[in-house]
Amino acid sequence: MNATMHVRLLWAAVAVLLALQVIGWAGRDIEVRPPPEPDPALAAMVARLERLEQRVAVPFAEGRVAGRAAADAEGPDRRAAPGSPGALPTVLAALAQRVAALEAAVDGNAPDVADSHRATAERELIGRLNAALAGGDEREIVRLLALGLDLNRRDEDGQTPLAAAAIAGRLADMDTLLTGGARLERKARRGMTPLLAAIEAGQEDAALRLLDRGASVTAVDKNGEGVLLWAAFNGLDGVAARALQLGAVVDHQAYDGTTALMDASRRGYIALVRRLLAAGADPNVRDKAGRSALAYAVEKGHDDVAALLRQHGAR
Repeated sequence: MNATMHVRLLWAAVAVLLALQVIGWAGRDIEVRPPPEPDPALAAMVARLERLEQRVAVPFAEGRVAGRAAADAEGPDRRAAPGSPGALPTVLAALAQRVAALEAAVDGNAPDVADSHRATAERELIGRLNAALAGGDEREIVRLLALGLDLNRRDEDGQTPLAAAAIAGRLADMDTLLTGGARLERKARRGMTPLLAAIEAGQEDAALRLLDRGASVTAVDKNGEGVLLWAAFNGLDGVAARALQLGAVVDHQAYDGTTALMDASRRGYIALVRRLLAAGADPNVRDKAGRSALAYAVEKGHDDVAALLRQHGAR
């Protein structure tokens, strides 16, 4: 439910409370006189609001949160003395307007408050599941999975269960999550798919399992860094080999112009450099800073990598 809808509901409840206060105050002007019967129009309006509250699953007491603000509302009738003739019609008019707006919204396509509450609760449960996956708490994992959670929902940190399992290298749990409906390409924080998250964490077996299950080799994170770049950065030669077999673009550049060959050369992973060159990587591609794989190898003192690059025409 959006903020506007929630405010309407709270103000509708406040208006009812103010109306009831007016009725109570009217009876205090003359102590010997019993309080008057509630106005029929007010009673009907309260009934409408109560029906609406049942539909949107919001307790009536929540309206009291805004009660103090209502006392400062402008308008001569709202400030009328308790029990004066102008007070009750004004409250009724305000209540009617807000209840009508809420009824229209609920009858339309506005999300249910109950849905919002359920989403918040489920996000918290997903957070617990992710923590259990990270900590290897088998009992808690089984318990939470039995609840039938939406396995593509992210927790408060933006993490998905499949990414959490991949980061922890929990292959069996990854299979369970995929069988339960977790999507391979569901992105988590920083635009990371479960495959990219596994590679970033250095979980080669998890990454290979996801590739075998059909994870995309063209996925990129928010910086445009893809499977090959992350594999090169972390020295995961097996992942790079599998990604190349599956059609990964060897000279793919991130948004800053970095390639997998640059990352592998910078970090001195000569086996990976050799594999990328064999797959056709261009050693003379430059990033946005104007630097090549050879420049990075020389800067970091990887003489063997620099020599290999020069053998393949780097300059």
